[in-house]
Amino acid sequence: MLTHHNTTINISCNATGHFRLTQRHALLSLAVTAVALLLGVHLSPVAWATNTGTVKGNHSSECTLDWNAQTVMDENLKNDDPTYPNLMVGLDGKPVDYSNGGYVSEVSSAAFGDPGEFELQHWQDRGGKKQFWRIPIATKRPVSNLTFTWTPPEQLKNVTPVFDPVSANAKIASWGPRYAQYTWSPLPASSAVANPDGSWTVTIPQLLPGQATLFQFNYQMPSDFNMGQQFLGTGHVTGGYQDSKCQGYPTQAPQPSPALNTCEVEFLGRTVWNIFDKDITERNKYYNGSESVNNGEVNADGWGRGDTPAAFTAGAGRDMRLYGATKIALENVTWEVLPVEGAQFLPGTPQVSSPGLGQLQKNGYTNAVTGFSGDIAPSGAKGTMDSMPANSSYSFNAPIQLTGDSNYVVLFHRLKGTKPGCVPAASTTPSTPPEVTSTPTSTSPSPSSPSATPT
Repeated sequence: MLTHHNTTINISCNATGHFRLTQRHALLSLAVTAVALLLGVHLSPVAWATNTGTVKGNHSSECTLDWNAQTVMDENLKNDDPTYPNLMVGLDGKPVDYSNGGYVSEVSSAAFGDPGEFELQHWQDRGGKKQFWRIPIATKRPVSNLTFTWTPPEQLKNVTPVFDPVSANAKIASWGPRYAQYTWSPLPASSAVANPDGSWTVTIPQLLPGQATLFQFNYQMPSDFNMGQQFLGTGHVTGGYQDSKCQGYPTQAPQPSPALNTCEVEFLGRTVWNIFDKDITERNKYYNGSESVNNGEVNADGWGRGDTPAAFTAGAGRDMRLYGATKIALENVTWEVLPVEGAQFLPGTPQVSSPGLGQLQKNGYTNAVTGFSGDIAPSGAKGTMDSMPANSSYSFNAPIQLTGDSNYVVLFHRLKGTKPGCVPAASTTPSTPPEVTSTPTSTSPSPSSPSATPT
């Protein structure tokens, strides 16, 4: 332990063979530099991994994660290096140490507005012939089946590293806001596999929003190894995003009631909510079998998605508001909402608001319904109304619980009633069929069903 004025510095050696410092004073950065020079040790730094010449490494598409990171490690790298220029000055315009320089490309929420973090942190113990490459991977979007490929510098391909999945997961969140916004956890040691060409593959089954992991490759070089070279490391991460309409998007749609008569009106709706999205992913609205909102609508609003990993697992709760509206006066109304995928309702009795809440009144549905009743069961909500005047609406809250068997919550809505005073048109059948002289061609379309493919 060294003490300088009011600064106490503890020096310890960890399992990887390199030194770590802890401090109790704001003069740490100056003291660390002095100690490092005295001991000839190149210390593992808190990483500030963006230089003025660093380029964006995020090449993802809407549903596919594709991240690249590349770093050159050179203790003598200059900012005017002809091959790797502008990599020894930070974004604040100040020169940096080699361990905070050399970042050719990376993924960064702070520097590039990316939905995550990915970089190749690096340092070496020149005297001990040791080299360390530390890789953080963090995401703000849910992603599955991640594959990280580590291609070490050409000089290291014949040196077998030690894979360290623990690394600094326990402390990286204290390195500043960029890292503090994630929850860091180590991977199993079995996640990394060596490849015949000297590269390594690390598999990560899933990272939920706000999850992250940090691991490193530790190299012990032979005694005659030249540590004064330029070392270029490359990393690549691929995976599939799970939010929005990216994976296994539902195609099923509610089916119209068969043979509606001329006095019957039926509104159908489909609500799709990817469990990783903060708001409803898609609403489909149908009137008498065709997609339309000209005469009214039934559907749902949603909110209350949490931000912790537990918010996306079975049993997690959300709030939904179920609603219906019509421009056509109806009586003898029946309604139902069925959770057909991904969730179930919490049982209860609807506490209806009429006219409905949300945007319904702004959209002109300002009249109240009469005789509303119903029940909410885990398998669905059902009920009746005596009447819905023209331009009337209703809404009520119906909390849900995720079932954990799908990334999508899907609700089917049905609202059916008759027009007051309407008499169904009678169907007439000729007593003697007309003579058929050719194959008849239908002149009226058959009843259509809501499209099974969302638009």
